[in-house]
Amino acid sequence: MGMRYMTFKKFALTLLGLLISVSASAQNPPILVVSDIDDTLKISHVLHKLDMVSNASRYENHFRGMSEVFVKLEKVQGDLVDFAYVTNAPKTLMESYHRMFIAMNGFPLGNIYLRDDLSSDQHKLVTIQKLINNKKPSYVVLVGDNGEKDPVFYSQIVKNNPKVEFLTLIHRVYTSKAGAKEKGSPLYAGQLSYVTGVEVAEVFLAAKLIDQDSFDSYVLALAPEISREKMTGSKGTLAFPKWMNCSDHRPFVGPGSLSKDVIDQLNKYYAVRAKRCAK
Repeated sequence: MGMRYMTFKKFALTLLGLLISVSASAQNPPILVVSDIDDTLKISHVLHKLDMVSNASRYENHFRGMSEVFVKLEKVQGDLVDFAYVTNAPKTLMESYHRMFIAMNGFPLGNIYLRDDLSSDQHKLVTIQKLINNKKPSYVVLVGDNGEKDPVFYSQIVKNNPKVEFLTLIHRVYTSKAGAKEKGSPLYAGQLSYVTGVEVAEVFLAAKLIDQDSFDSYVLALAPEISREKMTGSKGTLAFPKWMNCSDHRPFVGPGSLSKDVIDQLNKYYAVRAKRCAK
């Protein structure tokens, strides 16, 4: 009798554990978006130390179109997507500024992870791996820039998690050509470069993360704004700050079937991008 009771008790506890595990995993969205902040979403100019310091508190320095494309993704995917912002910025100095930046510029809500240990450069690797281990997503979108080490860190994360599907987008804000005064990091195999939120929207559409209507409305609203930029500024809301060097960007094949209005706006944008990135 005692043995039967113990067996049943163990079975009940095991079943309860499974139910708790299933419930916990059901609460974790299958899509995880992990984004850097400086020079990815925020105009920081990290390779220019004076600009980086002066831009630290400028929450209005927002790359035009990035919050909007993230919001499109959030609206289409709903509860299926979770956002996290992982930055190497020091927590003691930048936490309040970065929280204000995310909130004031309308980015989707998500935890912000800043660096505590300034003696280590492994913060992003460790933090993103913990997020993947805890949330167990089946699809991870990594968004960063080539100003520092995002390409190499993201490449390592992909290698360390072979069972997870990844989409990696790197903001080409610096050239990686030899001799450049502000030399950025080269991209790794499988990583896609973007210049503005328009390329991000194109990739999201191709990956079926957003739908056609969301893409069309994004292009019709944002492409004209970007195309009208004077490209002489370095502060505020801009797609092309004047210091940006996107000459390494290689356009990829865009969406297929589009309306004439969308095609017209994209063509105007492509012409502006070609001129701006022709350094």
